[in-house]
Amino acid sequence: MSSARSTRSRSTAMKRELEKSHNENSRKAPRNDNESRQTRGRSKKQNQESTKGDQPTSNEEIETGTKPDKEEIKENENAFGLLSANDTPSPGEQSDKNSSGTSDQEDESDEDADIWEQVDLKPNHDEKKNEEKDVHVSTSSVTPSLNINKKRSSGVVEKAIRFSIHVMHTCCLFYHGLRRNQWCCQQELMESLLDKASDERPSIIEDWIKSEKTHDDLLMLVNGLRTWWQKKFNITKHGLRKLGYRDFKQGFELDFEPEFIENEKDFMEKILSFTGSRDLSAQGFTALCRSLQLSVRLIFSLQPLTYSTASYDNWSQHVLPDETASSVDGDLRYPIFWTEIYDNDQDRWISVDAVVLSGVYTNDMSWFEPKGAYAESKHLRMGIVVAYEDDFYAKDVTLRYADVASNRCKKIRQYSSPEKKDDVYAKILSQFSKKIKDKKDLMEDRELEQKAPVRELKSIADYKNHPDFILKRHLKREEAIRDNVNPVDKIVFGSKKNPIQEEVYRREDVLICKTPENYHKEGRVIKPGEQPRKMVKARAVTITRKREHESKFTESREPVMQGLYSSDQTDLYIPPPIQDGKIPKNGYGNIDCFVESMIPQGAVHLPFRGIAKIAKKVNVDYAEAVTGFEFRKHRAIPVTTGIIVPEEFASKVLEEFREYQKEMLEKQLAKERKTAIGLWKHMINGLRIRKRITEDYG
Repeated sequence: MSSARSTRSRSTAMKRELEKSHNENSRKAPRNDNESRQTRGRSKKQNQESTKGDQPTSNEEIETGTKPDKEEIKENENAFGLLSANDTPSPGEQSDKNSSGTSDQEDESDEDADIWEQVDLKPNHDEKKNEEKDVHVSTSSVTPSLNINKKRSSGVVEKAIRFSIHVMHTCCLFYHGLRRNQWCCQQELMESLLDKASDERPSIIEDWIKSEKTHDDLLMLVNGLRTWWQKKFNITKHGLRKLGYRDFKQGFELDFEPEFIENEKDFMEKILSFTGSRDLSAQGFTALCRSLQLSVRLIFSLQPLTYSTASYDNWSQHVLPDETASSVDGDLRYPIFWTEIYDNDQDRWISVDAVVLSGVYTNDMSWFEPKGAYAESKHLRMGIVVAYEDDFYAKDVTLRYADVASNRCKKIRQYSSPEKKDDVYAKILSQFSKKIKDKKDLMEDRELEQKAPVRELKSIADYKNHPDFILKRHLKREEAIRDNVNPVDKIVFGSKKNPIQEEVYRREDVLICKTPENYHKEGRVIKPGEQPRKMVKARAVTITRKREHESKFTESREPVMQGLYSSDQTDLYIPPPIQDGKIPKNGYGNIDCFVESMIPQGAVHLPFRGIAKIAKKVNVDYAEAVTGFEFRKHRAIPVTTGIIVPEEFASKVLEEFREYQKEMLEKQLAKERKTAIGLWKHMINGLRIRKRITEDYG
């Protein structure tokens, strides 16, 4: 009974509140009784027509309103828990409500909505039998709107996630190759492999030792070692294999057992047992070649997950090992690891693969690049090839083996033009590249540069940030074309109806220009009679300069312009000399000393803190040296470093300053000594008090 009474009281109070709101809205927007009162038993078609009649007729009304009538009515019902069993929303309405997203959740908390509906409370079954009343629904004439929440495209987020995964996977693979290369340099491993090869193929080693180390001798040695290693090493494990992106539904279980090497010792034991994966075999062959004191590099074709959101790198059954293949990993027709050996006779690197391709390649390196639909189905692509040397340096040699301009390479490596400085692969490899290059490295760099793809200039955008050419429209604020320079070409862009002719200049003809204030900070001044190479809008950083520009703009109604000059229009600044022992000062009582050449002739710069008061004490004329500016809170604060004094008084000021430093040091030591004695005294008194208390009250 108590629950029924409480429900009945809540129903009555809610009805009164809704009727009160209905009367207020009726006074605000009176309507005809036939239009404003609708029964609850009307059909769904009539409700749709009534809602459609209240909707705006223009796009501007849709953008400036609050919400459709039907959605607002359903939200009011849900907010007060008034949705009865007969008022269950239709599936279409429910889907519209769910698709409204975040904007609907925010609008549900809005208590000032003008659209409302008078509905019946959800009664108990007993109460419903006793009370049967007609419930009328009334809506006011308002203009609803669609509050659309612009969400960030999910594709942009997915691309960012894919690119982060791509970079992380690339770093992990790069470190994997780095560790394997370090393990290949174990002295014990190389000696063991050399002993094994000398015992089983002594003629190969002896012929190489007795030879003159020519190109043909190197090929005989490499072919002999390759043939012996291919017969000796047994492929029993699966090597690296890219499976691609997988969904949670597909699971994370591998249908094959990959090779697992825990540490350096395990690596050496497996190589000396001549069993393992194809990758391990290539690494062991590299260690064997290094045991003969050859310049050998371990080559690793990285296979990271792609940065693209396309489906060509997703997981499929085709990427799994083919059980019907004649050998383990026989379905992978291209190597992941191989070896490079430097030919001192011809000054170039030759490639050797003793496992998959089983050959020595001196000129055509395209055999290592995966091609065809079968390689694509196995996710085999060449885009990042790293060479690891025996001194633990690494180098990008992709240009030697792959066509970086092809679509195959772009699927695994994000293309970056040479002038861009945000190449993520260059940043990774720069940590392990040689800082000082020898003749062999320089020759290889020139060889790889010749194989770099030539960038064709077809549009205006191609000239932007180009390393060799530039258009006038791409000149920056501080850049200008040198005088009396003719364009190297004139190109027409655009359509035939609206052609655009642009003059092309060499980037070496571009001059960097600066303002006179910036040149003054470098110790240079503009030559007399020089005209600015360029007029630009002046910049204001400090509040004082901004106010000056505002006042000038108010007077002339034109922006304040400033001239820029190139370095060939300037001379070295020579400050006025000292006369009668007096330092020349500026209007602020100090002297600009941004560079050493700005020190006046016959003066000395003493860059010591606190030396100004010593010069004042000995009555020597001086000026504080301003060496820079700090900008804080839109104000330029000068930075002073020491003072400028006449040369004849410099020794006197320095001597007094050293005496002052000694006095200050003695005072500081005396102060510290006094503080230490006081602390010891305080501790001893505390121990005495503690001892006396223990003896008396123990």
